[in-house]
Amino acid sequence: MFGPNGNPSGEAFTCHLCGHNFERPDMVAVEIEETNKAIVHICSLCLSTNKTGNFVLPAGAMSN
Repeated sequence: MFGPNGNPSGEAFTCHLCGHNFERPDMVAVEIEETNKAIVHICSLCLSTNKTGNFVLPAGAMSN
C-alpha cells in the first residue's frame, strides 16, 4: 500500500466486504482465515461497523 519511495499509494483498492473502491487512506489490509490467510482490503466504514469482530486487530498488535 506504499509506493517505491515509502509514500502512501494513491491506488484504489476494492473492499472485500462491500465491494466499493477506495483509496489507500480509507483501507486496511487484513489477513483472514476463510481464504487460507490471504490478505484482503477492508474499507474504514466496514471495519468500524463490523459487529462480528472478525476484522479487529488483537489488543497490543500495534504496540511495537
